[in-house]
Amino acid sequence: MKMIGLGIVVSALLMGCSTGSGTQSVEGETAKVANSETILGTWQCKFSVTNPDGSSMEFVSEDKYEENGKLSSIGVLSLDLKNTSVGKILEYSMSGDGGWHFSEEGKYLVTEANNVQVTNVSQTGFEDFIDIKSMFPVNVSVSTEILDFDGNKISLRVKSTGDTYSCNRA
Repeated sequence: MKMIGLGIVVSALLMGCSTGSGTQSVEGETAKVANSETILGTWQCKFSVTNPDGSSMEFVSEDKYEENGKLSSIGVLSLDLKNTSVGKILEYSMSGDGGWHFSEEGKYLVTEANNVQVTNVSQTGFEDFIDIKSMFPVNVSVSTEILDFDGNKISLRVKSTGDTYSCNRA
């Protein structure tokens, strides 16, 4: 199974989405967020991916952006490993906190996870085979390109992996 890594899930985990004023979306160009106030508040994000081996992952989170640049998130990570040798669906409760800022004049949303908590809520005993916590390094910045933004929904692309996901204002 493809390693999940900070660039995908922590971007979803610690990357709410935006609200707002004065944004634009031009086909073929990166959308811009007019100012930091447009991201403030609570967002519901969803990311999913299916791997060539048939395994899949879905992460659903509720993320809160604060005016002081702090970000907090809580969510559920589901790993569908039924088509692999594991043969199970694993679920994890996740929470985290960190920081956020815009770069390149609002074209990118940059987040950093300072703390990530992962708790297996489904099958016990799999921690011996899958060290899920090691897939979420902390104190590493992740840049996501803002593809589209209308104040109530934002679409993002993780710069390091090319994976995309979206969030809606809660």
